[in-house]
Amino acid sequence: MIENLIDIQTKDGLCDTFVVRPDENGPFPAIIIYMDAPAIREELRDMARRLSSMGYYVMLPNLFYRVGKENSYPFDFSKIREDKTHFSSMIKTMDDTTNELVTSDTSSFLNFLDNNSEVIKGNYGAVGYCMSGQYIVSIGSAYPEKFKALASFYGVKIQTDKPDSPH
Repeated sequence: MIENLIDIQTKDGLCDTFVVRPDENGPFPAIIIYMDAPAIREELRDMARRLSSMGYYVMLPNLFYRVGKENSYPFDFSKIREDKTHFSSMIKTMDDTTNELVTSDTSSFLNFLDNNSEVIKGNYGAVGYCMSGQYIVSIGSAYPEKFKALASFYGVKIQTDKPDSPH
């Protein structure tokens, strides 16, 4: 597999994104994995690699890029179980990462895919992992002509009392 860390320009800045694709010549169908609250880590990169090993071009964007690059957050997500301050920081960052922001970012992710010669255009897939279950519903509604397959793994906040509730 071929792995890279790239920056995708969004309206709010550069989103560092892990991408992986098969060694063979493409183009490949594309899948975007939307991370969970503990942020980008090896477990999520392994999920991307597994999907890529089945013939997919996989993107794993850092949805928390507004507070720092994957390796330079102002707090350490690996300490969330032991340190209440880190846990509170994670919850605040998760809550600040709204459906509206992720839907806007997704426009940039889709633009990247649409202009990538390694990717089969359209018919994209997306996976929401825990906190990102809500985003999957929102992006599916916002970009129905682009996404053909969406999956939420134990997604949260799919129905809330807030105005941007995905339901």
